[in-house]
Amino acid sequence: MKKSKKKRLTTFDRQFYVMILPLLGLIILFLFFPFLFTSRSWFGIDFTETGQIGDTIGGILSPFIAIVAAILTFLHFGSNLRLMNNRKRIYR
Repeated sequence: MKKSKKKRLTTFDRQFYVMILPLLGLIILFLFFPFLFTSRSWFGIDFTETGQIGDTIGGILSPFIAIVAAILTFLHFGSNLRLMNNRKRIYR
């Protein structure tokens, strides 16, 4: 008699972790952006005299944060879809 291996049903597979770890790295990098943009620049770009520093940082970081939020939303929907498919298979 053949032994059949059952595939383990998981919500968070290897692909999820491969995608989420770089995003976590980006989020950590974004936490250091205000310090980097308000300190003296090595490249000759000075953001300290561009008006309100909060507006400057918000204007620079908001597109990056929006992109990360969109990717995280996509990952959430993907994991939710896998979860629903796993539940369908369980309750059939």
